[in-house]
Amino acid sequence: MATTGIIILGNSGAGKSFLANVILGEEAFKHETRMNACTLTTEYRAARIGDKQYAVYNIPGLIEADQDRINLNIREIDAAFIGHPTAVIVFVLGVGNGGRIGNEDIVAFNAINKAYRFDEKSIIFVINQLDKDKVNDYKSSAKEKLNKLLNLTVRHLCVVPKIGASSSNEKKAIQSELLAAIKLVPAKMHKKEQDITLLLTELSGLKNQIVELQKKFEDEKAKDRLKLQQKEHQLQLERKEHQLELEREKTRRMMETMHIRDSSTSVYGPGFAPTPCEPRPSYAPPVFDISRFPTGSRPLKADGTPDLRFKINSIFK
Repeated sequence: MATTGIIILGNSGAGKSFLANVILGEEAFKHETRMNACTLTTEYRAARIGDKQYAVYNIPGLIEADQDRINLNIREIDAAFIGHPTAVIVFVLGVGNGGRIGNEDIVAFNAINKAYRFDEKSIIFVINQLDKDKVNDYKSSAKEKLNKLLNLTVRHLCVVPKIGASSSNEKKAIQSELLAAIKLVPAKMHKKEQDITLLLTELSGLKNQIVELQKKFEDEKAKDRLKLQQKEHQLQLERKEHQLELEREKTRRMMETMHIRDSSTSVYGPGFAPTPCEPRPSYAPPVFDISRFPTGSRPLKADGTPDLRFKINSIFK
């Protein structure tokens, strides 16, 4: 059965040896919690994970304070890919205060990636030694930041909290997460396309470039947060206005209902209704029937016609 490599890369002090031991379930490699280099040469241990045979590599970190040491580490990294070119890559990133990803880690990944052109599907990124209270909310934001800083899509990311040396249950939980990721990730044949190049004299400039990228990312996130807050504020105003409109509509309906009820209720009590008013007739002068008066009592005007004014006056006497 062909053996697949698990090549664990990263800088010195990131916790590569610790994670290799966690994967193996034993203290196979020496490790210490300090920033200076612990691993000086490349070594590996065989392990069976699921139905596959693996070679778990413990490799020195790339970046050192001495150029000769950097060159030696480059040769040790190349030796791992020569030994098992078909491999799953595990790249370990250390974090500083507040969970900030180290600039040197990004520089180291870029230098190795230029030489071996990693497939995004075959890399597991591990953020190691994160404060426990930050683990739950950290993963999605870290993945987004790595996508920006590394100019690729991070498909597999494990976040490992700080644990005590004797925390066996926590180690088992970390092991389960790492093994699940290793089983999921397809191994790829890695062929070196160019030499790994990293000059100590260029390191400061490369780190400054990453600092600028991190600052740009943080500025963009701040702008996005501000836009989101403004959008949420606008939505709140719209929701309030909608609620007020509902209340106004409710009030209008209630007033209409009360008006209809009042107009349909008799003020005379049950069983009674007011008599409708008859329309007032248009005005017309009174017409008098002079035939009701005796002939002798009808005074005449000069033209011989009855004097009606006299007759009216006589009626009301």
